[in-house]
Amino acid sequence: MSGNVTSNGKPFDGKIVFAPGGSSTDQKTVEATIQGGRYEVPSIPPGTKAINVFSAASPDDAKQKSNRQNGFWVSNPKTVDLQAGSQSIDFSVTRLAP
Repeated sequence: MSGNVTSNGKPFDGKIVFAPGGSSTDQKTVEATIQGGRYEVPSIPPGTKAINVFSAASPDDAKQKSNRQNGFWVSNPKTVDLQAGSQSIDFSVTRLAP
């Protein structure tokens, strides 16, 4: 699994989180760093995943649960059904004032 993440057409740095959701039988959450607008996850189980993108600053647990990062909300969460094998998924995120 790999892809690009942009904000306003520019590379976005931060963290991407793939959490189990819906039809997923695997309950493992997988995280990856987004650097220069690019992320790569070597191995992620197939199934439905809720995907959230966070800014580069490390969130505390309360902020992470609400997708709030350093005074900004990171929008455009996605839910996708991942298949076995290599895939590429790109994201565009928007930072909004709280």
